[in-house]
Amino acid sequence: MAAEKNKPIGIKKIAELANVSIGTVDRVIHDRGGVAPATRKRVLQLLNEHAYKPNILASRLKLASRKKIKLVALLPELSYKSNYWELHMQGIQRALEELQELGVVMEVHKFKFLQPLSFRRKLQSLFQQDFDGLITVPFYPHEVKALIEWSGDQNMPLAFLDSQTALPFAGFATYQDASEAGQVAGRLMNTLAPSTENVFVFQTSRDGRINANSRDRAASFMRFLDEHGEASRRYTVLQHRLEDEESLTITLDKELQNINDFAVFVTNSRSYLVA
Repeated sequence: MAAEKNKPIGIKKIAELANVSIGTVDRVIHDRGGVAPATRKRVLQLLNEHAYKPNILASRLKLASRKKIKLVALLPELSYKSNYWELHMQGIQRALEELQELGVVMEVHKFKFLQPLSFRRKLQSLFQQDFDGLITVPFYPHEVKALIEWSGDQNMPLAFLDSQTALPFAGFATYQDASEAGQVAGRLMNTLAPSTENVFVFQTSRDGRINANSRDRAASFMRFLDEHGEASRRYTVLQHRLEDEESLTITLDKELQNINDFAVFVTNSRSYLVA
């Protein structure tokens, strides 16, 4: 009998047991007025006895046709050279398909890669719109700082892709464990080129800044080889500005001149630049 008494039940059953309407139970649950003190006490006691928990999914399904949850994504324009951000969009689309019945919709906006002004203008336009959450990338420190401040002021949920950027409020970030990724690369290098001494670590930068994930991957990669490799490695770290792809061939020719046996680790998705 006790087990039956403590079995979770719905709002309709609570209303029947309290001999009140479902609307009255709803007002008690949401602490609204219009309920006599004795009735409120009786309903609260039943809610506690039966371990009542609101069915959030059912509530959201009921609201889906009337109240949409509008999300906005601000991502780099796709490049014919790399499909990196296309993979993110595929993941977002799959999530939207799963959440469609809950009334979740999304607008996708694009900015020109390597152009902070394009990112800034898109953000300024979005600041004037009405939506419930933003998914973007933390490429440009000045603009991202303004975005974080705006999101905090607006109590706007914010999610960064491929970043470990710390948020001063409740926010989200998805990123690969850069240290583990570097170890995996080191293990592969140790297997494929166990005796190669000359190892080039290639990093790309935006506005002269190396991404933190890239730095961590490189450090973990070299540390793994030093600790587990049989050969004595000589590392050359090459840093190249993405804004200046034309000079890359000259840089590589200069560095690799007279070196016949070497290996290359590219710390991000720009391996096509070296290939």
